[in-house]
Amino acid sequence: MFCKYIKCSIFLLAISSMAFSQKYGSPKKGSHIGFSGNLVDFSASVPKIGKVEPGFSIIFLRGITNNLDFSLRYNGLFTEYNKNPQSDRSQYANEFEGALHAKALSDAHFLTPFVTAGVGIGRYGESWAPYAPLGGGLQFNLSDEGFILLQANYRAAFDKKKLDNNMFYSVAYTVPLSQRREKVVPPPPPPVVLDRDGDGVLDADDKCPDTPGLAALQGCPDRDGDGIAD
Repeated sequence: MFCKYIKCSIFLLAISSMAFSQKYGSPKKGSHIGFSGNLVDFSASVPKIGKVEPGFSIIFLRGITNNLDFSLRYNGLFTEYNKNPQSDRSQYANEFEGALHAKALSDAHFLTPFVTAGVGIGRYGESWAPYAPLGGGLQFNLSDEGFILLQANYRAAFDKKKLDNNMFYSVAYTVPLSQRREKVVPPPPPPVVLDRDGDGVLDADDKCPDTPGLAALQGCPDRDGDGIAD
């Protein structure tokens, strides 16, 4: 049994090493746009999960350095959440976020964990309330096709009278706004071979470069065939 655990551990370490070490494209992310499906839990009773409500996001994502990205996102939530009982309960909430994502590895890897911190503001009913998304996730590199992002954030409210702390979960897919183009290197030009008289002896070795001759006579002719150049 112990040997089985050892073998499983070695196998998992090997898979992890391959996932983290294999190179996938550029180390720094270009401009990406994406879409995500979300779940939000306004009860925020960590670790217990309360009532989750669905939503979606439109995302802009770009690399600042090899290990730091920033994102802008619009969140649409299908929820009646509202802490002001005197206002009408809408069935839809709008949110806007900006965040930084610090990555353990560059984008030239298949699997990259990251942590997130940012600021956001949402409209719930008739009230606007600011919050700070704090969390992390995993980034999967699909090479030139884009990225898949799995993310979980604890969103701390700045104004508890208008918004409760809440949990936010998302699965996102992003694609590059412009495809990377490989630089085409033209082949080197063919070497210039000079043989003016066309006798197969290059001019550099031809003692009679303007008269067709024999290679054995260093390119000079032998019209009478006596073995001596004319």
